[in-house]
Amino acid sequence: MFIEIDISKTFNYVHKLISFISPCSEQRVTNFMVFLLHGFSVLMTPVLNLMPLPILYGLFLYMGVASLRGVEFFERVTLMFMPQKYQPDLHYVRHVPNRRMHLFTLLQFASLGVLCIVKLTAAKLIFPIAVLGLVVVRYFLKYIFTEEELEILDDKMPELTRRKKEDAQKEVKRNWGVREREGKGERVR
Repeated sequence: MFIEIDISKTFNYVHKLISFISPCSEQRVTNFMVFLLHGFSVLMTPVLNLMPLPILYGLFLYMGVASLRGVEFFERVTLMFMPQKYQPDLHYVRHVPNRRMHLFTLLQFASLGVLCIVKLTAAKLIFPIAVLGLVVVRYFLKYIFTEEELEILDDKMPELTRRKKEDAQKEVKRNWGVREREGKGERVR
């Protein structure tokens, strides 16, 4: 017994629905569905047991490596092994000297190492206190780095947003300089 479905009507309905929906910057349905599917994955253990473990290991390895792209800490670690002339045009590369940037990255790497050591030894019970200790480490970083360097290196704003903001500031400065020169009677190119 087969059921016939008129696909053209379905596509027209979906097209009308999509054109009716206004774009939104945040919604909670996606996150809810992700966690719901995570919960249903527990019910899929018989199916997952049929899959060879190397396939699952490869899948998780790929997901882990793919998620590293865009992580600022990982980008700065790769910059440590890259010659300066091949470094990408990132805001922290533009505004902070390489030695200071590498020192900050090494301090972050050392903090991560301490957390891993605490987690993997018998001292794992104090792991939450070690994580809280990172707040103290961050406080003492202001004695090693200037406030401007810390603001750039430890920025919460994404790279793209930061770059747009800097470009807008440059454009304002450029336009302001043109207006000043016009006011002084200088010739503007």
